[in-house]
Amino acid sequence: MTTDAQHTIHMANESESALLALAEMETLVAKVLLQEALPAGTLSIVFVDDAYLTRLHEEYLQDNSVTDIITFDLSDGDELDSEIYISLPQAATQAKEFAVSLSREVARLLIHGILHLSGYDDHTAEERQQMQKMEEHYLRQLADLVERLAPN
Repeated sequence: MTTDAQHTIHMANESESALLALAEMETLVAKVLLQEALPAGTLSIVFVDDAYLTRLHEEYLQDNSVTDIITFDLSDGDELDSEIYISLPQAATQAKEFAVSLSREVARLLIHGILHLSGYDDHTAEERQQMQKMEEHYLRQLADLVERLAPN
């Protein structure tokens, strides 16, 4: 768990897949939360397998397809209270598909989830393009940290 001046970040690995370096991951999340000026509060990030995320996808979004990330904004008022679920197997598949490191793909998904909490959406081509632009902005800005997400 990381706590900066404004945010408490909890991370858990419920997947059987290898987990990346948690301390660096929490630092990346804290930096993006601060730069996106999200209100103080708590963000929980849970790494899961495809089956778990597919169940959440179906239960809450009425879609039984495999997905890479689901973000829940549970905030009630002026304080952040959110959860991000990421499929590590899906992240690994996408890393191969996009020819990037697993570290970079997990970082992109973390950033993507935070951008949803900041009000970005990805329902239309224009919205997806704007989110991708912001994802790339943060991946470039935090490149040194992104590369340290891989376990030793």
